Amino acid sequence: MHRASPRFAGVRAVLFAFGIVTVVLACSDDDDDVPPAPPGPVAMEIGKLYPRGGEVWLPGDAEPMLLGCDAELGLTAFVYVPGTSPNPDDAGGGLLGEGGGLNLPHVDGDWLFRPPGACSREQCGTLHVSVEAVGTGAIVTGEAALETVVVDLEPLGTLAGRLRIRAELRENGGERVGVYAKQELADEIEIEIASDECSPDGGAGAGGAPSTGGTGGTGGGGNQAGESGTGGAGGVPGGAGGVPSDAGMGGV
Repeated sequence: MHRASPRFAGVRAVLFAFGIVTVVLACSDDDDDVPPAPPGPVAMEIGKLYPRGGEVWLPGDAEPMLLGCDAELGLTAFVYVPGTSPNPDDAGGGLLGEGGGLNLPHVDGDWLFRPPGACSREQCGTLHVSVEAVGTGAIVTGEAALETVVVDLEPLGTLAGRLRIRAELRENGGERVGVYAKQELADEIEIEIASDECSPDGGAGAGGAPSTGGTGGTGGGGNQAGESGTGGAGGVPGGAGGVPSDAGMGGV
């Protein structure tokens, strides 16, 4: 039987090892050359506003929208696949616009919420909200790597009138607004607002204290228009007396 010389056996071993390395490198190069998959479809619109406490205001609800005394406005953006329901709570779909076709059940749009500098692809970044007092030009803003942003409206100087509210999905937390299918991922509404009645310390004004039951006083003390009868049970005044004094004051 013919036996290969040691010299050629060594050459074969080297060539075999080189072939393995070449195949591995070729596979690695192929993987590096494959571009990442492009981001999927996405659309955005203003979904909900939170004007005071746990109250929710939806675009199209009655105006004026009543703001709380803390002067903070929350906004949630709906991020969805075009052609599906914008509202994540809408699992059954519905009508698509006025006189339009059927809207498919909600499907989340392809947008990654990440803080500035943390994105390695398109359609990734923050939700930026600006609120402008129409007529004065004063603007306040808020931004977060979330679907909900809270904006402090106190710097606007007034909590009554019209507000222009704009929400944008911004790429990598920068100034550039995201775009899909040549459409900016942004939405804008304009609404009338009014402020809750607030005490000087910023809290809601207390309602008038109810009358305290007890023995009714005799009329006339601070109000000399005549005598009132003796108060009945529970502090109800007796017969008609003079014109009552300022609110909250009973007979003496």
